Amino acid sequence: MLQRIPFAFIICLITGSLGLIIGYLPVAIDLEERVGLDMLFKIRGPKAPPPDVLLLSLDQLSADGLNLPSQLIRWPRSVHARLVDRLSNAGAAVIVYDVIFENPGPKGLDESFAAAIAGAGNVVIGEFLEKEIFPTTAGAGSDLIVERIVPPLAVLSDAAAATAPFPLPKLPVKVSQYWTFKQAPDPIPTLPVAGFQLYALQAWPQFYTLLQQCVTDVPAEVNADPERMLRDQGIKQAIVAVREVFRSDPALGSKMRKQLTTAGNRGASPAQVALIESLIRMYEGADTRFLNLYGPPGTIGTIPINRILTAEADTADEPDIDVAGRAVFIGLTESYRLDQKDGFFTAFSHSNGIDISGVELAATAFANLVENRPVQPLSVSLHNTLLFLFGVAATGLCIILPVSTAVLVMIGLGGGYAAFAIHLFNTGLHWLPLTVPLFFQLPLAFFIVLLWKFFDSRRESRQIREAFELYLPRQVVDELTENAKAARSDSRIVYGTCLFTDAEGYTSISEKMDPLVLTGYMNSYYARIFEPVRQQGGNVSDVKGDSMLAVWASVKPDPQQLDKAVKAAWTIHTDINRTRRASDGFSLPTRIGLHSGYISMGNIGAMDHYEYRPMGDIVNTASRIEQLNKRLGTRILASGDTLEGVGGFVIRCVGKFLLPGKSKPVTLYEIQALTDSAWAGLSELNTEFAFAMSAFENRDWDSAMSGFARAGRIVPDDGPALFYETLCRRFKNKPPRDKWRGEVMVSGK
Repeated sequence: MLQRIPFAFIICLITGSLGLIIGYLPVAIDLEERVGLDMLFKIRGPKAPPPDVLLLSLDQLSADGLNLPSQLIRWPRSVHARLVDRLSNAGAAVIVYDVIFENPGPKGLDESFAAAIAGAGNVVIGEFLEKEIFPTTAGAGSDLIVERIVPPLAVLSDAAAATAPFPLPKLPVKVSQYWTFKQAPDPIPTLPVAGFQLYALQAWPQFYTLLQQCVTDVPAEVNADPERMLRDQGIKQAIVAVREVFRSDPALGSKMRKQLTTAGNRGASPAQVALIESLIRMYEGADTRFLNLYGPPGTIGTIPINRILTAEADTADEPDIDVAGRAVFIGLTESYRLDQKDGFFTAFSHSNGIDISGVELAATAFANLVENRPVQPLSVSLHNTLLFLFGVAATGLCIILPVSTAVLVMIGLGGGYAAFAIHLFNTGLHWLPLTVPLFFQLPLAFFIVLLWKFFDSRRESRQIREAFELYLPRQVVDELTENAKAARSDSRIVYGTCLFTDAEGYTSISEKMDPLVLTGYMNSYYARIFEPVRQQGGNVSDVKGDSMLAVWASVKPDPQQLDKAVKAAWTIHTDINRTRRASDGFSLPTRIGLHSGYISMGNIGAMDHYEYRPMGDIVNTASRIEQLNKRLGTRILASGDTLEGVGGFVIRCVGKFLLPGKSKPVTLYEIQALTDSAWAGLSELNTEFAFAMSAFENRDWDSAMSGFARAGRIVPDDGPALFYETLCRRFKNKPPRDKWRGEVMVSGK
């Protein structure tokens, strides 16, 4: 036992170090942000944003209510001028436009909008950060990328208190961070920072006094009088200058906080102190911050602008549009979209496709600055220490405990750590890593120790073998023979793609061949159709007569799984055709059907006979799809669920079919060719066929028959065209029911 302690200690150190290495891999960092942070937000749920911020939406409701066009660019600038006047007169603390006014409007209207902006004196207008790529002589991949600011119209820019960009990544990236200062190449304050600095001018004299007390030389761009900075349009220059002061002295924030508690600085109100604290944190922080999302789209109070513009002067009856003392953000929203798209994917994006708009993200960033509550990742040293100690602790527990107990302890350790991380996030927005400890270190520690115990003890090796046999297909047979009782109840739900094949003409061949010769021939046939399945990661589940069922299974829908199944089907089809051309004897043209969905994989049977196979409606439907090839004269048919996300093939929709035993129609597609090797007439065929299908679904039988006939002339004896041409004649004489929606009922099996 004592001899094992040094080796066990080494294993603990190795596992802890591997956790550190994994934690710095790009994929792990990306998973932590996309999965770990996403999980924390969803568990925490929506939170009420501060009342200091209000969102005014430029949406379709406003366009309809104000009789304006759907395109925002066509709105007259007089609308914006009236809006700014209303907000300014109502006492808005700051007005932030997340709109790029780069193109001039009708003559005179830009000037009136500029006059309203200048009159308000507290308007921030969005800028656009444009990337320009300059090729270099160094070759591909070494192009020079230059970012430049595209400002709004000069007349508007000159009137605004400040202009600033709000750059964000576009889909499919999940947005979880934002820039406070963008280096392009000089520091540029972003829209939330510029807006917050304007909002915090009420505490600016106290902040300026603290700055004077803590630095020897305050930059000339920073003025003690906020009104003067507004008159001189110096807000943006002051922000940049203060930022540079903080960057030159990393300890400045601590000095100012300490100075804030001295007797000479205690005259500030609690609200001013909170603003000063937020300003210090904003200026001393990194260029990027993680967003503290409040919830799904619309969580921040959102009002269409038509309610502001059509409201009476006295808004006592509508307290939700009281803007006095609040920061008002104006921009496109996702709830009621105009023609423009301005949505970003976040942890709270709706499953119906509605994302959080850019202006709501800007308002969220502003609210984070006001509350001084951003998401706080661990420092590098704490992050490293946590990952290392977690790996060491998990490995040590696995070494000390029996395997069965270690499994429960690992689950408890993971659950306890997750609960602790959730608690810290919910109470203080402290972000502990989740994906590396839970999804990498725990399994890694367990399996490393499991392997060690496998080689250390025969008894433990049997336990390890039982654990691994749950995951290794070749050893499943051994597990079933050793533990028949467990086999009877072994079953799981997976997302599977079922591929059914059927050999055309098998009955005729079997009548003509000697049984031994037939056996050898079928073995050769199955070798050809099994190989593509194996190469594409599928499993042959069942073989009966001349038919094969292959399955690709995963825990959840996987586009790669679908792609592999379709590639296997195409390879089988082309290989069989090649064999037919090369053979001067018998051949077995093969029909294929594919369908995908959730199935049960497990041991089916009773008493002393069980089979490990898939069960469910998906399996039956795949078989029905394969059988439909015979009626349509096709070789490969697949459902839309199978082809979702699959590329590289030419396909055509052959219609909606109510298959035997089904209550809902299934839309089916024929896989015709590889995209890069399709013959020239295929596109023309599919165009004519699609036209005819449209006429068919609209009950225009004559046009449909003409279209299918044209398709049949492009490809003589085209099966689907002949099938529908015949069906159109029947429907013309005996039309389908009134509720018919284009589906074809298939009778028989």
